[in-house]
Amino acid sequence: MIAAMAIRTVAVYMVYLVPAFADSLPEKILASHQLYVQGHAVEAEQAYLSVLGEARDAGSPEVYLATVSTELGNIYCDQARYSLAEAYFQRALAIWEKALGRDDRKVAMTLDNLGFLYWHLGRYAEAEAALRRALAIEQKVSKEWDLETAAVLNNLGEVLRKTNRVDEAERVFKQALAIRERLLGPEHPAVGVVLNNLGSLYEQQHRFANAESLLRHAVDVLEAALGTENPRLAASRNNLAALYVRMHRYSEAEVLFKSVLQSFEKSLGPGHPDVAVALGNLANVYYHQERYTDAEQLYLQSLEILEKSLGAKHPDTAILLDVLAWTYYMQGRYEQAEPLYRQSWVIKEDVFGPDSSNVAGTLWRYQFLLQKTKRKAEARQLRKRAESILAKLSREDRSRFSVDVAELAKGRDRSKGR
Repeated sequence: MIAAMAIRTVAVYMVYLVPAFADSLPEKILASHQLYVQGHAVEAEQAYLSVLGEARDAGSPEVYLATVSTELGNIYCDQARYSLAEAYFQRALAIWEKALGRDDRKVAMTLDNLGFLYWHLGRYAEAEAALRRALAIEQKVSKEWDLETAAVLNNLGEVLRKTNRVDEAERVFKQALAIRERLLGPEHPAVGVVLNNLGSLYEQQHRFANAESLLRHAVDVLEAALGTENPRLAASRNNLAALYVRMHRYSEAEVLFKSVLQSFEKSLGPGHPDVAVALGNLANVYYHQERYTDAEQLYLQSLEILEKSLGAKHPDTAILLDVLAWTYYMQGRYEQAEPLYRQSWVIKEDVFGPDSSNVAGTLWRYQFLLQKTKRKAEARQLRKRAESILAKLSREDRSRFSVDVAELAKGRDRSKGR
């Protein structure tokens, strides 16, 4: 599993979302926010919950509730407590729409948060709808696109990348990058965030030289701005390591993935989905080195975390099922591999639709297994369906798929006789 990690910046609401009422709540909210941005999430959560209770008891204006709900949603999203995050974001959205109307920028920023949350949950259609609505509000109310618009564009680009609309994703990322470089300068961490995401897109497009240049630059910018222990830096280093795997630079990738895993376990806890991704990516290095026992152990750890944190039907779970199945296939363990392919196939059709290249990839791998187990008629049927999906893709998408299939063919050749 080579999984790129999206990075976003959290909008700073506090300056203009808290009105100057004559009480102590604004100062308490700002103090809570400082705890959050300094990385003290547990303390920030408790401080915000205290402020929220105080505001309710005092009958304070609802803007307080919306502001604190937004910040709690951000904390819970970072902690992968997604049900809580969604509840708080939805609460904030309802307050802002009631108080300010459906086309206010605070509504747009809350939709941006919801969009990124839905991206995490693999609910891509809902994510795109929220982000496009947020972008439409930004276009309507802003004379010139600014940092809030750039945040929406960055998150929309990730949804487009994840759903394989790479040309539009590249355009959107470049728009976000141009805004941030103009307003913040080239060395700001928010610029590093977009460089990371655009570099991951280039890796997905097999534009490896471009990808390495941007990802190295992103790592340098984020490390200089945030220090060596920040999770955003770890995410960018993960994506650079994933690129090295695609370039067959396995030793470099292994060193980076081990460092990323250690960083995530320390900063996010062992049950966070980013830890699962790091485990899966390190396992992928071991797979390519034909260390199948080591790879299987890490894949299974990763799968357990993903199923607990994101659910058994999340698209990231489907990706991991695919690579675990392929690992079993390479060892001739066909009975263990087959149900994993079928489970992944169902998830991907549900999330991406039956004509997605993601589905075609699973069908293509599955038909190798069917050939090996002498079910050639079934194999031809799946291969034909995969080819019909690919025929609908652009020439560039088909070309990228062909490169990936060539990599699979190498693995298929190594499996002969097993």
